[in-house]
Amino acid sequence: VLQVIRSRLNAAGGRDGGRDKDVVVVHLRLGDVLEEKGVSTQEMLNKDIRYRQHARLVRPLSYFAKAIEKISLAGKRVVIIGAAHIDDTLSPMEVPLKSCLYVHSVADFFLKAGAKSVDLRLGGLPDDDIMEVARSAYFIPSGGGFSVFLAKLVQKLGGTVLYGPHFWMKHGDAIN
Repeated sequence: VLQVIRSRLNAAGGRDGGRDKDVVVVHLRLGDVLEEKGVSTQEMLNKDIRYRQHARLVRPLSYFAKAIEKISLAGKRVVIIGAAHIDDTLSPMEVPLKSCLYVHSVADFFLKAGAKSVDLRLGGLPDDDIMEVARSAYFIPSGGGFSVFLAKLVQKLGGTVLYGPHFWMKHGDAIN
């Protein structure tokens, strides 16, 4: 898989095999983890709340603030990726309102933190999200297995993973 991604990056050309040094990609876990919780979106933005007693899947704004402490967002474009994973709690016709509010609050946070712009890439194909992350210079994971996979990919490709507090490993540790 890594060879295929590298070949696609090289085919894209440019410096660093197509890597964009002015892009920070943020992966958000959306959907069920926000919609099922009996907690308001505002609480999730302000508190570290666990999902099903153990996993931190939705991150408060303080997590993102810690993640960007060592870089300047000036001149950088932030791309937020994610998809609302919906189980039986919502009908297909219902809008995942908490997820929408959460995404827009996180986007607003990055704009206020100095990002040149924030793009939302929501509900896309995982393959497209993987390539978006692979091209970026910086990646901020949130929670869940897909975020861990993306963080490992970024490290293997020589990008920088920016962690907030309480990620699965300590700051600076390699992801094996």
